[in-house]
Amino acid sequence: MRDGVFEGRTSWDSVDTQKIERTIISQSGMKLTIEFLNEEGRYTASLQRTDVDDTYRGQFILRSGKNTSTGKVSCKLFNYDDDIVLFGRWIEDNIPYYWWAELYEVE
Repeated sequence: MRDGVFEGRTSWDSVDTQKIERTIISQSGMKLTIEFLNEEGRYTASLQRTDVDDTYRGQFILRSGKNTSTGKVSCKLFNYDDDIVLFGRWIEDNIPYYWWAELYEVE
C-alpha cells in the first residue's frame, strides 16, 4: 500500500453518505487517519495495520462543541488499481455498525 492523501465518501448501515475531508495513509501503509464532519461533529479515526492482511484497528474521536466521545473502529482495505475501499465495524455509544469508505487519491 502506498502512502498518500485521499478524499472520498463514507457511510454506515443506518446513516446517509458523508464526505470524507481527508484520509492519510502513512508509514508505508501501516497507519490510516480518516477525518470527516457531519451533523454530530468532527470525527477523526486513527487506525494501525494488524498482522492480518490489509486489516486495520483503532479508535475514533468525535468532537462536538466542548464534548468529546470515543469508540472503536476496524476495517479491511481493498485496493483495485487506483480505487481503495474500506469495509468494517464502527462501534459508537456501544452500538456496532457496519461502515464503508470509498477513497481516491488527491496528493
